Amino acid sequence: MWLLDSYITVLVISYVIGALPSMGAWALWLSPVLRGMAAVGLARVLVGTPIAMATAGLAVVVGATWSFMAPGRRGLTVPAACGVCLVISPAAAALSGTAAWFAGRPRRERHGARSLMSTTVGGILYPPLVWWFERFDLHLILAAVLSLICIYEALPRFPDALRDRRARAGCDPEVRLGMLKAIMSRVGTAALVIGVAALILLNRHVYRGFGADAGIFRRGSVEFSLVALTFDDGPNPEYTPAILDALRDAGIHTTFFLVGEEVERYPDLARRIVEEGHEVGSHTYSHRNMMGLGPPHMEDEIVWAEEAIARACGEPPRLFRPPRGLYDERLIQALRARGYAMALWSISSMDWTEASEASMVHRLSRIVRNGDVILFHDSGGIVAGSGGSRINTVRALPHVISNLKDRGFGFATVSQLMFISGLAGEEP
Repeated sequence: MWLLDSYITVLVISYVIGALPSMGAWALWLSPVLRGMAAVGLARVLVGTPIAMATAGLAVVVGATWSFMAPGRRGLTVPAACGVCLVISPAAAALSGTAAWFAGRPRRERHGARSLMSTTVGGILYPPLVWWFERFDLHLILAAVLSLICIYEALPRFPDALRDRRARAGCDPEVRLGMLKAIMSRVGTAALVIGVAALILLNRHVYRGFGADAGIFRRGSVEFSLVALTFDDGPNPEYTPAILDALRDAGIHTTFFLVGEEVERYPDLARRIVEEGHEVGSHTYSHRNMMGLGPPHMEDEIVWAEEAIARACGEPPRLFRPPRGLYDERLIQALRARGYAMALWSISSMDWTEASEASMVHRLSRIVRNGDVILFHDSGGIVAGSGGSRINTVRALPHVISNLKDRGFGFATVSQLMFISGLAGEEP
């Protein structure tokens, strides 16, 4: 059942695992460390992607920190985070934990200072160690957030640790703690509000744009039961061949928006895409955000990608898709000067979140309509240009194609959809 391996289910279950009341030492499966490990392990089993594991890890730590079942409870945040860290990156967890233990040893007689020092040292060291061992940007973000939560929860022990010293200095540590926590809470709240607002505006910009949007193709004519599948960020030696095999078995042609650097690394894959009848477009040279980029760098991204694709595929691309769908008027003018058409999308498969196979199939089976341009990825990462898992895209693709065929849809490349839309009297 698709609901069982959806992100909502993983989030809810993980939060409940963290929020459960403590049942005593005899209930080992409820110990904080095992809670964190269990939540991340469950996400690995249900969804099986790094993003799902990171989501579960954050949810279980939030549940351990702010539980509706045990309000006011303290002491589970750091152990639960340790459980998450042990699954995400055992090597990073072991090294940062060892450093934290040594940092707390000189302060055994002062438990508050020892706890705060250990948590702070471990929290500071863990994120860079995760990056060193894992090289996956999402894990770095998760490690940083978990570290901040753990340090925040350790702050109440701050007054006990420094009471005598601050008292001699004429400063009340309780007041300093209150001010510090208030500042952290306000900064966190402001960051959350700004982040949500930015996501809303980004979604509006990518899917609908601001202003006239002249020369930008987002979807085809609704008069024909045609859709276009598109794949960004490749080619990738692990996922692109499997996707090409699935498309060949289904007998359909699609559009790949290629990154110039990846084309230079894997020119044979780029040639195979063209030789099997698929269309290629440019997705910049190095996957840099084009919005706000200086004119010389913007020109380099367009020209270098064009040259790399032309060398590998035999002819330059005429379609362009900016990374993450972000563009400005200067980019539109630069593309127009070089004879490009900008092609975005009307529906995202959400595979960039590394959603489960069942979730993608269920979602796309319900929302696809005539003329939709559907976004998939055959490489990439949530922040960086590579490193993400696209295995669920590979697994879901045959089922998505089969379901769309059963609903009566045909498949076209983006250029074909643009041409047909022009014949229907719509702006291509």
